Amino acid sequence: MGEEEAFNMLKFLMFDMGLRKQYRPDMIILQVQMYQLSRLLHDYHRDLYNHLEEHEIGPSLYAAPWFLTVFASQFPLGFVARVFDMIFLQGSEVIFKVALSLLGSHKPLILQHENLETIVDFIKSTLPNLGLVQMEKTISQVFEMDISKQLQAYEVEYHVLQEELIDSSPLSDNQRMDKLEKTNSSLRKQNLDLLEQLQVANGRIQSLEATIEKLLTSERKLKQATLALELERSALLQTVEQLRRRLTARGQGRAPARAQPWRRRCSHPPAVQALTREKADAGGRGGGVTRASQGGDWLPRTDSSELTRSGLRRCRGKRPGVLVVVV
Repeated sequence: MGEEEAFNMLKFLMFDMGLRKQYRPDMIILQVQMYQLSRLLHDYHRDLYNHLEEHEIGPSLYAAPWFLTVFASQFPLGFVARVFDMIFLQGSEVIFKVALSLLGSHKPLILQHENLETIVDFIKSTLPNLGLVQMEKTISQVFEMDISKQLQAYEVEYHVLQEELIDSSPLSDNQRMDKLEKTNSSLRKQNLDLLEQLQVANGRIQSLEATIEKLLTSERKLKQATLALELERSALLQTVEQLRRRLTARGQGRAPARAQPWRRRCSHPPAVQALTREKADAGGRGGGVTRASQGGDWLPRTDSSELTRSGLRRCRGKRPGVLVVVV
């Protein structure tokens, strides 16, 4: 991956995914995340939550590095790469899913430890040594979870609790001033966040407009190419039709094939289907006539040299179109 692509991915994580907020000096977002993780443990693994609360082990003691480094500080790089892939796919809530899945899958081992030091040491040292099977199981559980609505509810719950804690105690003038200053500072931060979101939205709009322009240009080019292909197709069809007509006309102009090799046709259609030759009584030796059996006309006999080997001769000048059979 090039430097520019890596920078764009980092910018996407920080601004589009919202991870930049948890690295601010006040760490307010990180505190909200720790509260959300604690509430998830309370809802999904109540016995583990009670065990950790009994030994006064909050999520900030073991889970803060997971959120700040996206598990890169303690877990294998192969597993971290898979987590980053899921973050690009589903967003920052993947970190909660992975943390909840890891704690839940190691719950029996965590419950065996009975003091703060051993529990924290197990979570920080032993738990990150994942095998391939455990890694695949964790990733599968992440894809099956859906906690987005719960995270939103827990965030609102955290802010409500903070406001109640502030309002429950009597405040002096200095404390009120401090509260107003904090409120003002919070509003300024929200304003900056909105400005950042606006800049990101404007960047997306410009990118989408450029993409739309490219798609429109490609569409126009494709339409022109389609029109040119249609014209070429029409021209080819016309050429094929012309060639077909020429071949048909040329085939009709040719003489028909001979049906039998021993029969010849006169220039006109035959008028006689069968002819028999009979010798005339008059005329003497070597003389004779040929009579057509159909018409009954007598034709003078010609010399045998005019006959073909097949026993046929053409009726030349006698009767056009008559086929004479010499017996």
